[in-house]
Amino acid sequence: MSKFYTYAYLREDRTPYYIGKGSGMRAYVKYARYAKTPPEERILILKTNLTEEEAFRHEKYMIGVYKLKTEGGLLHNRTYGGEGSSGVKVPWRGKKRGKYKPRTCVCSEETKQRRREAAIRTNSVARLQTPEARAKMAKTKTKKK
Repeated sequence: MSKFYTYAYLREDRTPYYIGKGSGMRAYVKYARYAKTPPEERILILKTNLTEEEAFRHEKYMIGVYKLKTEGGLLHNRTYGGEGSSGVKVPWRGKKRGKYKPRTCVCSEETKQRRREAAIRTNSVARLQTPEARAKMAKTKTKKK
C-alpha cells in the first residue's frame, strides 16, 4: 500500500533542518522536541505515494545528502533515518494510560558516545554528578520536612 511520504522542514532561508517520513498529517503535527514544526509554508513534501520501505529508503538518502548537524551538515535529525515505525502510539503520561516509556536508541556505541560528549560540551544536559554529589542529593530528598 502506497500511503507514505517524505518531507522536509525548512528554515526561513529555505534550507532544510529536518527530514522525515510520514503518513496522514505527520508532517504538520508536532511530535519531537528537537525539531520544531515550522509554519505550513515552510514544510516541503519531497515524495508521495511511497510504500513504507521506499519512504525509509528516501529518508535515509536525503539525510545522507544534507548530513547531520553533529557532522557539520544542516539537519537536526538525531539518526540517519529508516528505523522508525508506523502506527505505534506512545501512551500518555499518567495513571490511566500507563507510564511513558522512552524509545531505545538503535545507534552504534560510537555514535552514542559522540552524542554524550557533544551534550556535555554544549551543556545541553546536566553534567555527570560525582558520587558525593549524588549521595548529598539523595540525603536531601529523603529528609522529612
